Amino acid sequence: MGCLVAILNADGAPIDVQLLRGLIDGPPYGDQNAMLVWTDGPVGLAFDPLGTPHRRREVVPSFTVNQRQWGVMDGRLDDRAALVRRLESRTGRHLGSACDVVLLLTAYEAWGEDCVQYLLGDFSFSVWDAERRRLFCARDHFGVKPLYYARVGASLIVSNVLRSVRRHPAVSERLDDEAMGDFFLFGACLEPARTSFADVARLPPAHTLTCSWPHGAPRVSPYWTLQPGDELRYQDPGEYVEHYSSTLATSVSDRLREDRVGILMSGGLDSSSVAVTAAKILGPATAPAAIRAYTAVYDTVPEDEERHYSTLVARSLGFEIEHHAVDRYQWFERWNQDLLPPEPSTEPMTAMMADLLARASRYGAVVLTGDGGDPLLLPSTVASQIGRVPLAPLAGDLWRSLWRVRALPPLGLRSALRRWLPRQPIGVPAWLADSFLRGFDAHARWKEIGARRAAADHTRGAAFSDIIDPWWTSMFETHDPGATQRPVEVRYPFFDVRLVSLALTLPSYPWCVDKEILRTALRGRLPEEVRTRPKSPLAGDPHTVHGRWTLRQATSAIEAAPAMASYVDVKKFLSTVRPEGLLTDAEPGTLAAVALATWLRCASATSVAA
Repeated sequence: MGCLVAILNADGAPIDVQLLRGLIDGPPYGDQNAMLVWTDGPVGLAFDPLGTPHRRREVVPSFTVNQRQWGVMDGRLDDRAALVRRLESRTGRHLGSACDVVLLLTAYEAWGEDCVQYLLGDFSFSVWDAERRRLFCARDHFGVKPLYYARVGASLIVSNVLRSVRRHPAVSERLDDEAMGDFFLFGACLEPARTSFADVARLPPAHTLTCSWPHGAPRVSPYWTLQPGDELRYQDPGEYVEHYSSTLATSVSDRLREDRVGILMSGGLDSSSVAVTAAKILGPATAPAAIRAYTAVYDTVPEDEERHYSTLVARSLGFEIEHHAVDRYQWFERWNQDLLPPEPSTEPMTAMMADLLARASRYGAVVLTGDGGDPLLLPSTVASQIGRVPLAPLAGDLWRSLWRVRALPPLGLRSALRRWLPRQPIGVPAWLADSFLRGFDAHARWKEIGARRAAADHTRGAAFSDIIDPWWTSMFETHDPGATQRPVEVRYPFFDVRLVSLALTLPSYPWCVDKEILRTALRGRLPEEVRTRPKSPLAGDPHTVHGRWTLRQATSAIEAAPAMASYVDVKKFLSTVRPEGLLTDAEPGTLAAVALATWLRCASATSVAA
């Protein structure tokens, strides 16, 4: 875990070591004493490991293999035993005790660019192949680990930290209009290869980046695509539960390498299942000292019951829990101080998450989360199954769902009707500036993303489409240490290739209705009050708790950032936006407009201060 930077100068200019070091400068990185730097003429690699008060900084993040390859990696390789067996069989070396970056470099030595076909886990890396004079980079299957790059002049700059790429003096601060268009329409850039900045690209999940020296241009290629398999059919219902439980346990186990781990535990089913699984893996003698839970709670909102439910789970498993009251946080808090996101964001409560992670970092370097549990077990509608599942098995599935869950699956009648009825006006804000719309076709983009997000033609099409939505990549990057500036890594057991592949083969009924397979697996392992708890929306109105904005405050914020005139027609904003829907989905784009204005103003102030 750490910040990696790679620079390749296509014109042959030697690497400026001070510049290379300077790109890694800012919390939770920038320890010049721990940083490792390697250069060879026009190529340079640097790595600064992530450290916490309870974790000694790693001293082995960069290795050479026979003086032919050098590499830096952020992340973790999973299913190590299988990878080690393959590599030992191919190379004849003993690799059982090798660290992950050595396994990575050995895999590259054995299979070249095809090495990514043999890797599982959450990772981003850069390898310099001295023999072929080639820089080879890759990002994991779901994009849990970030990787950005910029080609400016003769230099290619690569890093897993956006701020590090942007710190290069040749990289401009210009925003990308296409990305900003997505920001207003969807709250994030949904083009996997773009960032908010014109000079900086994002390596999409499950892609590689290759650049040969001296004449090659960066080449980006996919190495994996999620493919939903054929529907799983077992005679014994217990086999479904056993298969899912064991695969979840494998996923959690691969993420439990540290002596101590935190869990972001809401008291809901997904995060509680991760906690239960982790406690079982570690055992009753180890778990109480090795696990600590952290829960965000609203103490002033009577409807919020997370303190109660999360305490039940922690007490039943025997480990400590810390509750973090979040009532006091205001919109965009401390963006003008230490918590400005690395790029424009519609997540206004970054301070809340940063403080929660800061608490967790005092205990250990890793926290687990239940994010991803919802899309994984999202059931398809009955209407979408007709014609895809034979009638006899479908009828049996529906009967089993009524018998086991005592609930009807989603029928999908409304969705079917919407396809025939006249469409509602699409959600393009009426206040976008005419000059901006001349270069960005907002209506066409809205339709394009809507078609892309439509349920795939598969028995678990809704879940498949949700899992691969680029929004998740944005969320992973928002919670990465390079963005939060907190020395703790968030890990996502539900975003595991093995678990996702299995989940997409489950029959929707009964196993995905109300997460029946997870509730069955947790019987006797979770308090019944938690196991049978119905899924509930967020308690209370966050706009009331965290401070409701007025229309005048919003327009003042927009006017305070001169660059916003390129995007927003303030007169139209004032005349078309309903104050009661401000910063909500009822008035689409308004949160993005205020967030972008706040980000621009704070970024400008930070730049002037620097």
